[in-house]
Amino acid sequence: MVEKIFILGSTGFIGSELAKYFAEKGYSLILHGRNREKLVKIARSLNLQESVCLVSRSIASDLDIDNIIYQLSKCTDSINVVISALGIWDDSAPNRLDYSRWIESINSNLIAPIQTIIKLYDLLSYGGSVIVLSCLSGVRGYRIYKGLNPSIPYVASKAGVVAVTRQLAEYMAPKNVRVITIAPSWIEKDTLDPDLYRNIIDTVPLKRPGKVVELARFIDLLISSDIDYVSGAVIEFSGGL
Repeated sequence: MVEKIFILGSTGFIGSELAKYFAEKGYSLILHGRNREKLVKIARSLNLQESVCLVSRSIASDLDIDNIIYQLSKCTDSINVVISALGIWDDSAPNRLDYSRWIESINSNLIAPIQTIIKLYDLLSYGGSVIVLSCLSGVRGYRIYKGLNPSIPYVASKAGVVAVTRQLAEYMAPKNVRVITIAPSWIEKDTLDPDLYRNIIDTVPLKRPGKVVELARFIDLLISSDIDYVSGAVIEFSGGL
């Protein structure tokens, strides 16, 4: 049975919605975010002030990750599930890129989540699960989204997550911890541009974007059902795109 879920990137759109879903399902949560005020606000909105552990720290070095693990050690002896919703969007044109943009995308989307998960090895319970959110562009390339042009660093960073999934699963295997990467495509949000919505209707076979609650249910299925042999897999969440 899943007891404790650690959500990396809980203050982002997807991360906060995942926190809401798993809180309503009664899971014990540990929430991470760069901004403590945002974390506290999310905890209050979910009526979790007394029961949730909040871990606030940006991730730009091993020192930051060590601090996160220290904060975690004050909350718990073990974690059953890690869900990484870390990441940033970037659509900079090639001729607008600079070195700092590369570093920001690669660190936020690849190094930060993967290095943090690696360092969480000792805290992960035997038989636990690691779920990493990537992006369909990391599997299919930048042309997968009609109307959007993800930048070269963005696609490279998301493809990097896909590329290391199996290796990370092998590293976690001695503890029987499963590692699964999910590559979502379009996700519905209030700010979705009407033109982009029409593009979704035109290109996605199911004629709509995915919903975060559907993604959460899928993750819930992966971490709670008896499918212990699925590891090192990259699963598309795309509506058939």
